[in-house]
Amino acid sequence: MVVEADAVAIVDVGGGGVARITAAARAACVAGDQVWIATRDERLIRCDFNARVLGESVLPASAAAPLEPAPCGAPAALYGGVALVDDFGELVEVPLADELTIPITGRRHVGVRGSRVTLPTGATIALPPGTTVAAGAVMLDGKTLVLATSTEAARMLVIGSVASGQLGQRVGLAGSRVRLATGRSHAIVQVSPRTFALIDLRAGRTLGSFDYGEDVVDAALDPDATKLVVQTERGDLEVLVLAEQLARKLVAVEVVEASEAVVQAVATPAPASAPAPSPVAVAFATPGPLHALQPRVRLAAVDRALARRSLERELRGISLHALCAIATAWDTRRLGYGNEGRHPYELEVSAILGLGGGFATDHVAAAREELAIHERDVAADPDARSLATPIGALIAELSLAPRAADILLVVAAASLHGEIARLYGIFANDSARPIVDELLVQQVLATRHDRYDLAAELDPRAPLVRLGIVQVSTKRARPFAELSIDSVILDRLRAEPPELGAATTIRAADTAIDELDMPAGVVERACEVLAAPTPSPLCLAIRGVAGSGRRALLAVLADPAGYDVAMIAAASLPRNAEAFVVELARSLRRAQLAGLLPCVVELDQIAFEERAGRDVAAEVLRAHPGPLAVVLAADAPIPFVAGHVAIDVPVMPETARRAVWQARLAAAKLDADPDVLAARYRVGPGVIRRAVAAAIGSAPATPAIDAFVRRTRDARLGQFARRVDRLAAWNEVVLPPDILDSLRELVARVRHRRTVFEDWGMGRTMATSRGLTALFQGQPGTGKTLVAGVVARELGLELYQVDLSKVMSKWIGETERNLATIFDTAEDGQVILLFDEADSLFARRTEVRSSNDRYANLEVNYLLQRLDAFEGIAVLTTNAGGSIDPAFKRRLSFRVSFPFPDEETREQLWRAHLPPELPKAGEFALDALARKYQLSGGYIRNACLRAAFLAAREEAVLHQHHLERAVALEFAELGKLSSGGAID
Repeated sequence: MVVEADAVAIVDVGGGGVARITAAARAACVAGDQVWIATRDERLIRCDFNARVLGESVLPASAAAPLEPAPCGAPAALYGGVALVDDFGELVEVPLADELTIPITGRRHVGVRGSRVTLPTGATIALPPGTTVAAGAVMLDGKTLVLATSTEAARMLVIGSVASGQLGQRVGLAGSRVRLATGRSHAIVQVSPRTFALIDLRAGRTLGSFDYGEDVVDAALDPDATKLVVQTERGDLEVLVLAEQLARKLVAVEVVEASEAVVQAVATPAPASAPAPSPVAVAFATPGPLHALQPRVRLAAVDRALARRSLERELRGISLHALCAIATAWDTRRLGYGNEGRHPYELEVSAILGLGGGFATDHVAAAREELAIHERDVAADPDARSLATPIGALIAELSLAPRAADILLVVAAASLHGEIARLYGIFANDSARPIVDELLVQQVLATRHDRYDLAAELDPRAPLVRLGIVQVSTKRARPFAELSIDSVILDRLRAEPPELGAATTIRAADTAIDELDMPAGVVERACEVLAAPTPSPLCLAIRGVAGSGRRALLAVLADPAGYDVAMIAAASLPRNAEAFVVELARSLRRAQLAGLLPCVVELDQIAFEERAGRDVAAEVLRAHPGPLAVVLAADAPIPFVAGHVAIDVPVMPETARRAVWQARLAAAKLDADPDVLAARYRVGPGVIRRAVAAAIGSAPATPAIDAFVRRTRDARLGQFARRVDRLAAWNEVVLPPDILDSLRELVARVRHRRTVFEDWGMGRTMATSRGLTALFQGQPGTGKTLVAGVVARELGLELYQVDLSKVMSKWIGETERNLATIFDTAEDGQVILLFDEADSLFARRTEVRSSNDRYANLEVNYLLQRLDAFEGIAVLTTNAGGSIDPAFKRRLSFRVSFPFPDEETREQLWRAHLPPELPKAGEFALDALARKYQLSGGYIRNACLRAAFLAAREEAVLHQHHLERAVALEFAELGKLSSGGAID
């Protein structure tokens, strides 16, 4: 839109059309969906973008002042010292008292008086002495304030927060005309009659500049900083696409480093022979604003002495308000002796109806005078409710109106000062009433605020109640419901660290964003999806395996948005569903009130009798009024409704893990082989960092790293599985050659996974079944479990035998959760899982006849899905291979059938289980034993051990008859009357 001599031109930047409305205009602006024109004959014309007149009003008497639009809310504008608000078609004038007023909505604005800026919350910004504010604007998000300031030394744009008043970037101005793109926080500066520079206000850097080619007398910028409308001295209008202008007509722009991070754009002619400079590249290490997180400004730590003085002064004011209320009650006899009137409660009834008074005028006058003196002292104090005080910081951070802050203090005063609580009790004069209720708040603040406005601030949709700052009891109806204040707010008012509960820990960013050890593209995608604002508070889910850096990623993303992260451990909350809901809601609320980003962790470890933990928590998460996050396992369902943001952190391939190990070992100056560690441990960057830190000072470092990873693994796996410490060797195994070949192939497949999947590219074609799962089936004692230990020893891995009694649970979803923990831990490396008697867990699915059948089938279905995605090593042993569900067979990498040993093999087994150092009476007839008794390897081992104990009890060396007797005892214990036939 451009103001011409006798008309206003409204330019359609999309189609390039121009609509003109005839008017002798002195100023014009776009206000909401209307164009407002202030004419020279003091009229206000309102029209749409097609120049159709919608209405006409008379402007208030004012000097030739610019017409400033309000960026948010209903159509509104400023003209001199009056705010003009289009209230449902009727123009309403709102007088303003400040020297300069910057509109936000029709009835909310920022006031400027000298170098002091007053925000809508009541907080103030004190600019350096000698600074004048010529103009200002609020970005379309309603949260960012831009001030055009000038001092004797420089002119600059100052960017700050509307809520907190915290100042950020300062951008120096080298030109005379500035146009703002309120939608993107960009600005166009006309640095010379024909040269323009585009500036990113929040980053404080020049994005580029161009030479239009002729002098420009006026310009207008669209809110998205995509198009610029220029008017030349000839009166021509042209719509320029900024991207094209910056690409084709660049001139050199010098960025000058100065104090207070001032960035000054200086236009200089580009040399004729020099090529045009390329646009400035945006470095990823400094991400842009993450609007979805609702950024807040970190406030400096509050000085305890100043905080105490500020709190005492605020409480003094509350007590004086209470005194005025009590004196007024005395004066009207609402508060008096019980039998003063001729009828019951006669004077109190008259007082309530406003029919009595004059009984204590001196007390009323004295109380009001004392309150007036106190308020004059407060008004003269520049630190009163400033950002340096606890109440000022709360007002700014929670965007509280002054009226809401007064209510907060009235309610809090009863908990902070016992004498004030006693004053409330005297004033209420009713033992059945709570100490503080809504009626008392209205009566105490009656001299400052209207009771209907106070009631509106305690509405469930207002910030005080919606955010949980003030809690309204449900035992009684308003206005007699008890009001209380959250303990976090009380701690903050006292300048004490807030108590967040035992389940909550605070996690701050401990690394720069470009130093995160993340798979390629994860951080970039996260910043991209969080850059756009969301219509409702952000619900963010970060999924990945344990140790993949999920929490570190969240902390790094939250840091530039002004947050530390409150990690709420769901597993530390009560295990009763009702109590769990209450405590989770309280933890989320306290984290938000403490200025933290709440994040729920360990949610996938919770299960209740009838509902999964995520389903119970979903109701609480949905009701939380602010941004929040959850950290989940890689395949866990997300407990949010549609509209959430999900970030998945994939598992690092071995090559990437090696690079992380190498970098961390080099930084810690530790001597260890990154190739070995990357192949051995399939752990994430979080575990790698902690393992290297634990090994600092150890030489050699590898054993210390192994010990740390083992402790980490045992903490997760130890509750469900037992580590097998005694592993057999190859010389203890007697098997047919074809079985040995299958086992050697199994070992080779583990050793060469990196070559096949990564170097040879098979990993790109194998979306599933990348792990190694072997089924060992055969009769009892044929060596299935023994061979699992041999394989673990050969590979240098540890063997964990799963305890199925600890895995199975009656709680819905907990068996699957336990299995997920087992498989996830096994994937981390140096672990072989052994499911002994696997047919009890991997059994065939059956027809559903009861709920038990249904849940058993669900567990099998989960195992089928998990084995498809499993990338670790697992060995299943069974005596009844036919009992295992056929669907598992496709998912098994190896199926090895252990045959019953023949006579030759049995003789070898007898020799293998009689060590050379055993005292013997000559040579044994082992061939006869093998021919006579059909025993499997397990029973031969038992017989050899039993024979040794028989000989030891007789204090004799081992004889052939000891072996014969041991075999007979084995048959007898199994209920066999004859030693003939096979034992299986």
